[in-house]
Amino acid sequence: MLEVYSASTMDERRFVLREICDKYGVEHGTLKQAIGAYNKDLLASSDLSETEVGLMCALEKELRELLTLWFCLSNLQLLRLTWQSPADIVEKVVQSDVVHPIRNLIDIRRRLGPHRRCFLFMHEAMPREPLVIVHVALMNKIASSIQDITEFDRLDGCESNNDTAIYYSISSTQRGLRGIDLGNLLIKRVVSELQHTDSPIKVHCTLSPLPLFRSWLLKNLKDPSASDELFDERLMKLCVQFNKFGDSITTERIRLFLLDQILTNDFEKYDEIKEIILHLAARYLCEVKQPSSGRAFDRVANFHLRNGAEMYRLNWRGNTSIRGLKSSLGLMVNYRYRLDQVGDFGFFRFFLFHFYNFAPALSSIFFTIF
Repeated sequence: MLEVYSASTMDERRFVLREICDKYGVEHGTLKQAIGAYNKDLLASSDLSETEVGLMCALEKELRELLTLWFCLSNLQLLRLTWQSPADIVEKVVQSDVVHPIRNLIDIRRRLGPHRRCFLFMHEAMPREPLVIVHVALMNKIASSIQDITEFDRLDGCESNNDTAIYYSISSTQRGLRGIDLGNLLIKRVVSELQHTDSPIKVHCTLSPLPLFRSWLLKNLKDPSASDELFDERLMKLCVQFNKFGDSITTERIRLFLLDQILTNDFEKYDEIKEIILHLAARYLCEVKQPSSGRAFDRVANFHLRNGAEMYRLNWRGNTSIRGLKSSLGLMVNYRYRLDQVGDFGFFRFFLFHFYNFAPALSSIFFTIF
């Protein structure tokens, strides 16, 4: 069966997939389970032969292209969540936020209350099922900590005075749709939505975590050979100014000292080496790359930078929760989207992505017409 499918033309393959869809329809419960259970290692752990795995991977790629087409912007429904929204959708939004978990009804009321917005994408093929969700705070400044947003019942002032949108949490709910850039599409759609309000927003900025910073730093500090890359000229100067090591300052003494400080999980200890941590975080964001792609190692930075944002500011004690402490030493970073620079770039990148994926199909259409 796989060999026959692989030997078919593009039109024949698409015909088969459409026939399957039309004749058997969509079992929404089964579809939801399949998406939730999807795992890229599934093929590698199966009993299929190497040839069959190759054919299945090719089929998976084509299905992903079709999903990308089906979940394009024109097929997605933007919904603003409010306290009057259906309870089942509100519950799914509550369960989906892994960035800043929603603890109780008070939390969700805050997020849906004054100066807050919650938007999500839904698709007609998956009714009442949020696909990707973004939480926004409307303010008159670029926020430097998540506490300013999540721990107060109301933000100060009248909503009409707000000129800044802070995107502080974005969550994808469907593992099976990874690789389809719904988050990017949602942010751009929400930006457009906020531009058409009574008091248009002028500044669009995120307040984002550095989810792997602490683990990356500890890994390098625990390995003497790897930690050598950490000690650049700027770091050595900061350590000299720290005046903790006397005249016998060595990279080994610094490494052990920093390792002990980081392992304390104590903000007071971190405050003592604030400038050192900020310097290492800046290097982590700007210099550490993924070996395979050359993109930013930090997945959040990679997401925003490739969508056209710029790093705006590192925030000390941006997240003082236990989760923030153990993932990023309490740091958060602002990524700013400048509309005069992002808009055209985003469209151009979106066009290239879809043209690249669907060029074979488009070329067959053109040849048919002409």
